[in-house]
Amino acid sequence: MYIKSIMNRQHIPILTALLILIMSFSAPAAAIASETETPDVSTESAADAGSAESFHYQHDPMENPKAAEDIVVNPDAVYGYSPSPDSVRLKQFVDYIDWTNKDQVEAGRREREEYHESFSTLYRTIEDMLGQGRNVEEIARAVSKARNEIRLASYDGDPEGLAKVKESNLQTYGQEEGPTPDQLHEKYGSWQTVVEKALSSNPGMDACLGLYDEYYDTYDIPDKLSALEAADENKSADAQAETSVKRINATYQLEKELPSLTMAQNAIRDVMNDVQPTPITIERIIEEVARTFEVTAKDIKSPKRAAQISQARQVAMYVVREVTNLSYEDIGKEFGRDHSTAIYAVQQVERNMKTRSDFRNMVNDLIKNIKVSAQ
Repeated sequence: MYIKSIMNRQHIPILTALLILIMSFSAPAAAIASETETPDVSTESAADAGSAESFHYQHDPMENPKAAEDIVVNPDAVYGYSPSPDSVRLKQFVDYIDWTNKDQVEAGRREREEYHESFSTLYRTIEDMLGQGRNVEEIARAVSKARNEIRLASYDGDPEGLAKVKESNLQTYGQEEGPTPDQLHEKYGSWQTVVEKALSSNPGMDACLGLYDEYYDTYDIPDKLSALEAADENKSADAQAETSVKRINATYQLEKELPSLTMAQNAIRDVMNDVQPTPITIERIIEEVARTFEVTAKDIKSPKRAAQISQARQVAMYVVREVTNLSYEDIGKEFGRDHSTAIYAVQQVERNMKTRSDFRNMVNDLIKNIKVSAQ
């Protein structure tokens, strides 16, 4: 059976340990490779609102060092910012469109949204390759190549823009397609950083196109994604992993049979067989959270950004993650969001639980009540 069929949150640390053990017998061990909604901010574009003067961001792009390097305040621009002529990354876009022209900027905004949506394929690639037991170098090579393809594909229908990007790639990297994985590894010094950079996007361009608040939650995701996936809270996972590894090691000692992925699967199944949580529906979780926060389940799954609804949505995602085996991508889909938004939501709740005892108690009580009601 394909190993991804048992690849869920509780299995990740177990599978990691098993893969390391397997590799230690046969070859040197290989490396086993952010949603806070902005409160009460309209999601309509400046063009829809009918006036650029009425538009403002909830989060100031100039407070983000990465964005501030690439943009300048431009009161005449549709969204109040335009690319800086001194920017290394965005200077080619200074005259690419008229940043004061609503129609041109809105067209650019739509293209940028499609570009962001394409990143979901990168997350799926990483998740699939983790499920296959691929190491971080293999993942970095695949993701960096896919990122190059996404960037070039974003210029579909714009031959002039595509030609400029290819020429820039040729001058910088020696090939039109963009940097090779080895060039990126030499530049950043590690394969993990190559993966992180492939998942990053330019907040300055988002600010120029009215998308800064919408994707604000994702700007720090690349720096935390790997650690969050590899070190998710698993109170019983360490013991389960140890038991699974001992079983495989015993098999090797007694039968001299080299560990295999099939053996790893069987060991995981044996250990996890008696500890699988009782199935709990997402609808049940959302209803319980909605009742606690005095909002509706419809509110939680809606695009609304009011503070109360936003926090309820974060808590609901966290609880789903805690009591089900859904991946971040699946959780995001259930709430009409993407993979990175689900990760950020979980991270925000964890941060609040560490600093606020009342919040921690409320979340723990929610989880307890949901589990009890399912028994």
